[in-house]
Amino acid sequence: MERGFHRFKRGHIPALPLFLMLPARIKGLMLLLTFALQVLTLMDFVSWRELARKDESISGLVPGNPKMKTKRPTAERLLSQFDNLHLLVEDKGRKVSGTMVETLTALQKKILSILQLPEKIYTLSFNHGKNGMCVKK
Repeated sequence: MERGFHRFKRGHIPALPLFLMLPARIKGLMLLLTFALQVLTLMDFVSWRELARKDESISGLVPGNPKMKTKRPTAERLLSQFDNLHLLVEDKGRKVSGTMVETLTALQKKILSILQLPEKIYTLSFNHGKNGMCVKK
């Protein structure tokens, strides 16, 4: 519970300062931040449970100390490993295509496995043809 308060107060989903005047907008923002907190908390729980179940630890999450292992990684550290991915979108007149530029690293694949997510969610490739249909490859 304290980790959630920290994430709201000084963490990656800060609730303050609020520069909104309308109560409906403040409520809407807080709803979105609460949803984000629930997602981060769920990622923490799933990763900790899965690493404990497999009796494993994960390394490579700490900048400057890639050999440091942990059995309780934070969602923020897990997500930080995916910030270097790029989508290349090409517009060729009536045809638009998109492809992931990089391939997933071993660490990224392990994180997806720990979170029980299929690797194919990052094998994004699509074409947007003449008829307006988007076709995923």
